[in-house]
Amino acid sequence: MASLGKKVTELRALLGRVRVTPEGTQPREELRRKLHALGQGARMMRLDAMERSVCEATGLLDRASDQRRIETMDLDTIEQVLEDLPALAWGEGVARSSREEEAQREVLPHFHALVVGPARIADALLDEPSTRRPTFECDTTPDAQAAFELARSSCPDVIVLDADVEDASELVEALMDEPLTESLPIIVVGSFLTAGEASLYVAMGVAKTIAKPTSRETLRAACEEALRVRDSKTDRLVLGEPTLEQLGERLADEIRQAIVGRSDPAMRELRVPLGEGTEIMAPLWGAIARVREIVMSRTNGAVRFGGPGPEGAIAYAGADVARADRSRG
Repeated sequence: MASLGKKVTELRALLGRVRVTPEGTQPREELRRKLHALGQGARMMRLDAMERSVCEATGLLDRASDQRRIETMDLDTIEQVLEDLPALAWGEGVARSSREEEAQREVLPHFHALVVGPARIADALLDEPSTRRPTFECDTTPDAQAAFELARSSCPDVIVLDADVEDASELVEALMDEPLTESLPIIVVGSFLTAGEASLYVAMGVAKTIAKPTSRETLRAACEEALRVRDSKTDRLVLGEPTLEQLGERLADEIRQAIVGRSDPAMRELRVPLGEGTEIMAPLWGAIARVREIVMSRTNGAVRFGGPGPEGAIAYAGADVARADRSRG
C-alpha cells in the first residue's frame, strides 16, 4: 500500500467527475473499477476494515448502475470512505459500523407536504423511510378551495395534488398566480386517460405528473427530486462574472439538465420526431439572440458576435414561409 496516497488522489479526481455528471456511466464505472481493485489489494494484505469500507463504496456504485444515477448522499459517503482510507490502511480508522450509527443520529431533512386528495396519498409520505432519507409531515384535504387557503397560510415545501379532485386544474392555476405559492413545487397524480391531460399540467408549470396507479416509492422519490431541484435553483441564479467560454458552458449545462437531467431515465433513449425542428430551434435562437444582446450591453460592446445565424423565431418563421412558397410554386 505504499502508493495508497496516489491512488486516493486519483479516486478523488474520479469522484469529482462523477459529481459533475451523476447520470454519466463512464466516470462512475471507472471509479467502481479502481475501487474494486483497491478492495482486492486490501483483502490480500488482510486489511479487513479497509476492505469493508471499500466494499461499501463499491456497493453504492453498483446500486447506482441499476438506478442510472447516483445520489448526492451516496457520493458524500464515498468521499468519506476515501478520506478514511489512509487511516484504515494503518489500522487507525474508526469502524464503519460506528460511523453508520453516527449517521443515523445526524439530523436529516424534514419537509412539510400539503396533500390535496385522499389520505392514502399522504400515507406514502408518512411511511418511515430507509436510512438517510428525508421525512415528511402532511396536511391533507380533498377540497381545492381549502387547499388554496392552506397553501397560502402554511407555505408547505411541496404540494401533492390528485388530479381527479374537483377543480384540480383551477387550483394549480390559482397557486401559480399567487405570489406566496407560485414557487412551490407541485406533484400531480392522476388517471390521465389521454396524454393531453398530463401535458396540460406540465404546461401550467407543475414539477412532475405521475400516472395512476403508482407506487409509494415512486411518489416519495418524485417529491424528494422536486425538493432537490427547488433547492438547487437558488445556486444557479448567481452567474457572477464568468468568461464568455464559461458562460457558454453554463448555459449548455442548464439546457442539458432541464431536458435530460429532469426527464425519466427510462425515456432518454426514446427518439423524438421533430423533422426540421422549427418549433425547437425558433425559441432557442430567440433566447440566444437575447443572451447576445445582454453580453454586448454588459461589456459595453467589447464582445461582438460575427457570422450568419437566425435571430430568433422571426427568422425561422420567415424561412418556413419561404419554403412553403417554393413548394406551392
